[in-house]
Amino acid sequence: MAMEPNTLPEALTDTAMDTEWDRAQWYDASDNTNPWKQYYSHWNNTLTDLVTVDPRTGIWLNVTTIGDGFISLSGHKLGAISVPLKTGWNLVGYPTLNDLVTVADAFWGTGATMVEAFDPMALYGTRAVSPTYIMKPGEGYWVYVPTDTVWSVYW
Repeated sequence: MAMEPNTLPEALTDTAMDTEWDRAQWYDASDNTNPWKQYYSHWNNTLTDLVTVDPRTGIWLNVTTIGDGFISLSGHKLGAISVPLKTGWNLVGYPTLNDLVTVADAFWGTGATMVEAFDPMALYGTRAVSPTYIMKPGEGYWVYVPTDTVWSVYW
């Protein structure tokens, strides 16, 4: 889904108004010197280097008020999306409503050797998932690829 608006913090404001966050982070695998981009609501705007969000990127949120546990967003459906993957780890979004796709099918053709999903019980907050794991619309994933490639996501 293409979020409207796409600027922070508005782009990730919960339309149900019961879940709140104060920090958003994205790992930009193409930036070797400063890969972590972030928006923090308590910083001066000049310190923020994550200004907009894109459906191709996975965003790590620090939730301060859980509410119903969901952040409901507004936007419009997208067609096929091409997501560039750089050699190594990539933090990606899963911009589709298709909830029947396995990791193996979703990343077929990319050469991905490992995919991790959020797990609040895991030591570092993520865990490796199997090729049969069903991808969940709107979630973010860490994906490891051995070489630069492009991942195609179909709505």
